[in-house]
Amino acid sequence: MKQTTQTIKDAMKGISRYITCKVIFDFTDVTILDDNKTLSTSDNNSITDSTQIINKNRDRAYKIATFEKDKFKLDGSYRIPSSNANDNGEQGWWSSFVCDSEGNFSAPPTIQIVFDNIHSIPALTITFDTLENEYATDFEVMVYDATDILIENQHIQANDKTQVLILGNFYQFKKIVLKINKWNKPYRFSKVTEIDFGVLKTYDDTQLIKASLIDEVNLLNETLPASEFSFTIDNSNNEFNLLNPDSAYKFLQERQQVTVYMGIEANGQISYYKIGTYYLTEWKTEQSSFTFTFVARSIIDTLLRYDYESVMPRTTNLYNIAVEILNTAGITDYEIDTRLQQISTLGLMEKTNCRDALLMVLQAGRSYCYTDSNGKIHIVQDTTDLNNAVDSIELQNMYSEPEISLSKAIKRVKVSYFIDLETKTDVIVENELIEKGEIYPLEGNTLINTEEHAIDVANWLMKWLKRRAVYSVNWRQNYLLDLLDVVTIENRFNNKNAVIYKQELNYQGYLSGRTEARGDINVMA
Repeated sequence: MKQTTQTIKDAMKGISRYITCKVIFDFTDVTILDDNKTLSTSDNNSITDSTQIINKNRDRAYKIATFEKDKFKLDGSYRIPSSNANDNGEQGWWSSFVCDSEGNFSAPPTIQIVFDNIHSIPALTITFDTLENEYATDFEVMVYDATDILIENQHIQANDKTQVLILGNFYQFKKIVLKINKWNKPYRFSKVTEIDFGVLKTYDDTQLIKASLIDEVNLLNETLPASEFSFTIDNSNNEFNLLNPDSAYKFLQERQQVTVYMGIEANGQISYYKIGTYYLTEWKTEQSSFTFTFVARSIIDTLLRYDYESVMPRTTNLYNIAVEILNTAGITDYEIDTRLQQISTLGLMEKTNCRDALLMVLQAGRSYCYTDSNGKIHIVQDTTDLNNAVDSIELQNMYSEPEISLSKAIKRVKVSYFIDLETKTDVIVENELIEKGEIYPLEGNTLINTEEHAIDVANWLMKWLKRRAVYSVNWRQNYLLDLLDVVTIENRFNNKNAVIYKQELNYQGYLSGRTEARGDINVMA
């Protein structure tokens, strides 16, 4: 469950609540994202990592306590920084020296980005510090071609925004330089959270007609789902009309980033939470062209584009295999449970796509894979405790009583292990609670190479197959709940605990949706 205050939790379950949604669409040329970039700065604060300004994350993780004058409030909202920038989370780039009493820098801090290839874009978007409302009031953007000739120089003065869109002649360029002359507050470091090579478009309730999110994990690892977010906007202004010569339609590309926020009003103030980061896969105009719909999926979907193969036996572990698969797919932002380092494997795998390859790691590692709100991939070993609920879904917040069904009764789980790609042996684990039932097979995972490993996987599968109670709740929804959260589901008889494996959020000026969860029919709250 997302970390928040009790005030927000109470507002979410209030009889009357106000929820809003906004979508930030990044109209960036994706070829720039794939190009190699050389980043250099005039100076760099030791507690921040300058490479973060081109990682597509525009939100600082938290406030950092520094000796900047009249800034560090003793109200519990600041954290003491680590000397290791990697331990301070997402902070973007900070200069190493502060401005004077008027906000001027004696030696203006600069950022330079050089590309391997030549690019053309309609605009730049610079995000300074939205967390603490700090920004450059006077700065310059200089753009150079392949021969290092200045082709565009924009001097922005009297700026009053933390995020600035800069339109210009950014045509056939190879180098961009940002120079910061003046800051909006005295005695402050300059801070740049992100530089986007394109236009950031925000769709809120004024143009957003509807939005929906499907977020899912498969508790038995039969599939590896990718989250899907879709949203429909009012297109009556012909912004995406193919017949409009000035239409933004021509700038749409697969893999453009879509970031989703939802907010709730509490004590007269709206608090926003980042719901997820997704990448454009489809778009279409609706009949009569008055609306336009976008579909985006999590980065897990991109694993299908790449193949992985490992046919020579070696001594390794599941952690290393997961790293190899993600790196093969060009994914570098991930966190893998270190317990997978303790699970040995020969690393055998015939050629398959990286999504199916990663699924085999999850099966063999008794683990799950999901993406967080920043789009970072997490692989975690299953530690579900049905007795430890983080929240509850009450009848008063449901549109109807929860539906409950029982999955098939499984008598035996059969798991195969492989000493090479051709030789397999089966192990069987019995369900001692029933006399008759079906056989559940896991037969093709060549990362399982010993009898002991196969038995561990079989026992884990049987644990979940014994949890036959499947719940489906149609209710007002709560976007603070995450996949794999254990919740108490209220009914007229005995409240039950279950683990969430699917969340459907539907927004149309208000929030509703469906939660699906699985648990033991005998485990009561």
